[in-house]
This record gives sequence, structure tokens and C-alpha cells, in this order.
Amino acid sequence: MKKFLLSLLGCAALSGVCGDFFALPADKGKDLPADKVYPKGRIFPIMTYSGKNPAKYKEDGFTVIGPVYGKVDREKVYSNTTLPIIYSIRATQDGKVADKNFIRRSGIKMNYKKLAQSVREDVKEAIKKYPHIAYFYLTPEELRWWKTKEYNFIKVVTDAAHEADPEKRPVWMYLPGHYGQNSIAKYADRMDVIGKGCYTNYASRKNQRAWVRYSVDIMKNAAAQGNEADMVLAVLEMFRKVDPAELHRIPDWVRHDFYAALISGVKGLAIFSLSNRTGFTQAHKMYYPAYSKAAKEITGKNGLGEIFLFGEHRNDLKWTVTSGDATTPLTFRGDPKKNRPDRVVQYPSVGFANIAHARGRYLFMVNSAEKPVAGIVSGMPENTVVKDAVTGEKITVAGKDGIKLEFKSLEVKLLKLERN
Repeated sequence: MKKFLLSLLGCAALSGVCGDFFALPADKGKDLPADKVYPKGRIFPIMTYSGKNPAKYKEDGFTVIGPVYGKVDREKVYSNTTLPIIYSIRATQDGKVADKNFIRRSGIKMNYKKLAQSVREDVKEAIKKYPHIAYFYLTPEELRWWKTKEYNFIKVVTDAAHEADPEKRPVWMYLPGHYGQNSIAKYADRMDVIGKGCYTNYASRKNQRAWVRYSVDIMKNAAAQGNEADMVLAVLEMFRKVDPAELHRIPDWVRHDFYAALISGVKGLAIFSLSNRTGFTQAHKMYYPAYSKAAKEITGKNGLGEIFLFGEHRNDLKWTVTSGDATTPLTFRGDPKKNRPDRVVQYPSVGFANIAHARGRYLFMVNSAEKPVAGIVSGMPENTVVKDAVTGEKITVAGKDGIKLEFKSLEVKLLKLERN
């Protein structure tokens, strides 16, 4: 808990950003093209797993098509969109696709030279056919670091893709949501992007949604241990069947998880998945518009994406809880057979990102608790005008002690702080 409290203390002690509260940094993304996806450009990546309708997705705020797999015709999808795409690499050896069965079959000897050559050829052809590739996606997914053949395969594919691509576009592979920090760190020398499932309901974290923030934290810590990965993204949930009595909760779940990942520091989001599978129709009707609403706030005209990508995090504001729980627990089950007790990690109930960008001062706050929480944000100059960062609507004006805020369960507040 001490660590979290310190992170909110004044600028003089920690950040070195003192003087005028409203002094703004230079735009760190100004030299990147506006029509390319981060990290090659300024567009915030919000990816669409297994979707079939790229024209609609573009209209609804999503910025990257893919990964595409399963029964979806990827060639048809890739060829019918101007949006950037994620191209799934398919390595082959002697005409056989290197899928999981191939890689894991004990009787097959991996010829890494042939596999690497097939990847180089695949990537070169893909670039010619689809100049709008933003990322390369390593398949098959979920290759295990503790299996030598699988772990070596990851490096072979990533290196070969980089060799064949003049732009050195990022390569990534989905990692399972249950992986801990030590396991995730094994991939930080293998791929450019660390992205794991941050599924809350599926991971039995429906009522412990700080799981998203925890997941991003361990991914960031893991990425920092390697020499390759320099981007973290969260794969968010849109597939778990929902009890009809809880369908009304979906918009709050989506909004919480979406912004909890963003305030924690991800540079991209992927939604698994936009496909409307059997038995999911009613939930899909609730999930899709909720994700679309948030996506538009991030990627639309004057959206917040560049604030999260290029903003400077500051430490000159403090959040003090006045009612409700100051922390929210994450429980990790122990193993009685191994005499290992449950472990409880406490997260601040309200997490936030205090960001200065060339466009202004922003405060993004997310309540991960199931119950209401109220408190005071202090540290801003008196008479600071607080507006809704999306609509521009005036919310309040700071007094000498700051501003008082009340949060409903899982509520998100997107605020812009302006000089009066």
C-alpha cells in the first residue's frame, strides 16, 4: 500500500515537474505520421479479433482489423478494408503448415532454416499484397516457453519477419491470461509486443476487476526485463456467456476494463472477439456498443488516444478516500496440499492516470470496487476548471482543498483540467 500512496505525492518530491501546474510538455508524437498505427504512427490501436465487417468497425471506432482466424475468410477481410490489418504469419516446412500439431509432434524434426525461409517469403508476399499491415501475428498462439521447440520457434519467426520487412513492424503472439509475471518475462526477448488475456469474467474475476490493472502491471514489469518487447497491450473479453439477470451490467464491465487497462499503461487494446457466436447474441448486443462507445472516445476526431500514447505522467495530484473502501482485493488461491495459503493483493479502489500532454492536463479515474467510493483530488491550483474530457462539459471548479468526487460501482471519470 505504501508504494501506491507514494505514487500520488507531490511533484517536488518525485517528478521534478514543478512550477506552473499547467505548463505542458512538447508533443512526443508530433513527428510520427497521423495515418499509421502506433508505434509507427499516431493512431491508437484497438484491434478486432475475428470480425467480418471491417467497414462497420471503422465507423464504430476500431482502428486495426485482426487478428483474423477460425472460420473467417481472412483474405476476404484483408482485401476489403483500408484500415490497417494484423497479418497472421504461417510458417511451413516442406509444404506442411507449422501448426501446434506439427510443432508438438514428437516424431517431427524442426528445420529452422526452412521455417525461417518460409516466413521471409510469406512476409514479403504479404507486404506486396497488403501494404496496410500494421502488425504481424505469430501463429500458432500460446506457444510455451518451457518447451524448447516452441520457444525456439517464436524467435525464428520473429527474427525472420524482421529480416523480411524493411519497416520492421511489430510481431506479437497472444499469451494466456493465467500467465504470471515470470512466465510473461520469458517472451520479452522473443517478441516486440507483450499481450495477454485480461479476461475478468472468464478468469473468475467478475467481482474483482482490479485484475485488469494487475494484469497490465505484470506485463509491463515483464516487458521491462527483456530486450525486445517495447509495447504492452491488453486483450479484453467479449465471449463469455452472461447470466440473463446480469446482462445490464455489461456496459459497466466493458467501460471499467477498457479504461482500467488504459490508465495502467497499455499502448493498445484487442477485443476477443467481435464474432457473434452461438448463444451469445443477447450479450453481443450489449458488449459491442459499449466497446464501440469507448473506442470512439479514444480514436475519433480529437480523441484521447494520443493522450494515452504520448502524454507525460505526472505525480502532482493526490487522491484521498473520504468514504467507501480505499482498497479493493485480489485473491490468489493457495494450495492446502502444499501448505500454501491464499494470497491477497490490495489495489487502490480508485486508480488514475494524471497526464500532461501538449493538448492539456488530464485526469482519468477508474473505480475498480463493486461499491461506491468518494474522495478528494488535491494538488491542483484553486479555481481550476474541471471538464468532461470527451464532451467538454463543465463539471466543477476546484476549491482550496481540490475537488470532491463520488464514484458509483466500477465508474469511470474522464476529466480535463483547465486554467480558470
